[in-house]
Amino acid sequence: MRLKKLLISCVVVVFVSVMSIIVSNAQIIKETESNDTFETAEEIEANYETAAQVARNNIPGRRTISGQINEKDADWFKVYLHGGEQYVTVNGEKMIIEVYDSNKKRILYEKHTKTKLGVTAFPFKASANGYYYVKISINENDSISYKLLVGGITYDRAICEVSLDTINMTKKHNSSSVFDLVDEKILPANALVDSISMRGIRTTAVNDINVINNVTLSLDRYIWKKQEIISRNIPLKSLWRIEYVYYKDISFNPSIEFVYIYPVKSSCVDNEIKLRK
Repeated sequence: MRLKKLLISCVVVVFVSVMSIIVSNAQIIKETESNDTFETAEEIEANYETAAQVARNNIPGRRTISGQINEKDADWFKVYLHGGEQYVTVNGEKMIIEVYDSNKKRILYEKHTKTKLGVTAFPFKASANGYYYVKISINENDSISYKLLVGGITYDRAICEVSLDTINMTKKHNSSSVFDLVDEKILPANALVDSISMRGIRTTAVNDINVINNVTLSLDRYIWKKQEIISRNIPLKSLWRIEYVYYKDISFNPSIEFVYIYPVKSSCVDNEIKLRK
């Protein structure tokens, strides 16, 4: 069966972005002076969260630091990390981000410029369990505020709506839509679907709707939704098939909406993206 033409409209839910989301148990901590040198670095807790926690807006392991710097006042932080890939995630204007190990060996140096959505993540490798030091500074004659998380990867939420070709059902057989999101570069890698809903279908237009990729989900009848499915680990970037079950002569113009959670490994996805195949 040929792939259906589709329109993809992916909209990041700005009010739940990594740095501004209001969630139960998440902590925002104001940096404490003086923390201007390696030796006086303020000790903070590492950030550790999961996609499932972000999906439920309950993130006890999120640790956001709120700070302010100028050209004469850098901020230093000391954090205990496990060996392996770690991240410095920031939101702010132009700043310099550095990470050092306990021997004062620099292992990360980045010049950050504020992105459209504000959130940027910088990966680095912690060679072993131990303390690491993060320096936030600015060269320009200016003063800026910033938000900072150090440790595990952070997650964000977004919406992807896929508009599909017209479905012309008959009394003789069911109908289906097929579309492929596997190679869509505009969609973030490793995104997991948390809810699915269909639109453009009248309550009685069909008896059942099954959404299929590596699993089959039967949408709740008449409202055509399936929610809180993050634990199923369903990748957004999949080959999708939608089966419309009803032997009836009817036509409709369906669309499917995915709410998904994705890891912020560099920056958030664009606010609005439209793609036609």
